[in-house]
Amino acid sequence: AILMSFVTPQIAGAFASDPVTADSCRRYLLTNVWVWPFMALEGVADGAFTACGATTRSLIVSVSSNVLRIGGAYLAVHTLPVGKGASAADYVWLAIALSCAIRGFVKKVLFERYFQAGGGEAKMVTA
Repeated sequence: AILMSFVTPQIAGAFASDPVTADSCRRYLLTNVWVWPFMALEGVADGAFTACGATTRSLIVSVSSNVLRIGGAYLAVHTLPVGKGASAADYVWLAIALSCAIRGFVKKVLFERYFQAGGGEAKMVTA
């Protein structure tokens, strides 16, 4: 995350030639880079639930989180001050980052509880 924070201007510039768009992209990356560990937890938990054939919990957390993300972004944009370096888009990025962090943590805890309750036996899944 720290390394990425130094190269976000270059990454953003590679995808957007417009300075305003590139700055918004940079701010998005700087906000989200700190929740990558939680995104990794979510990916591992999703894979574990899938391997056990128990994807309903993960789906419920994902859908709920996305609904709350939209509401959180709406509230943030309409209640927090815009200006002095903070834009409405920054609040949307913050809502996305927070929902990713919460979702990753919740899925990790749910899988641990599922496993401790006797679930967690991997099943062969074929396509």
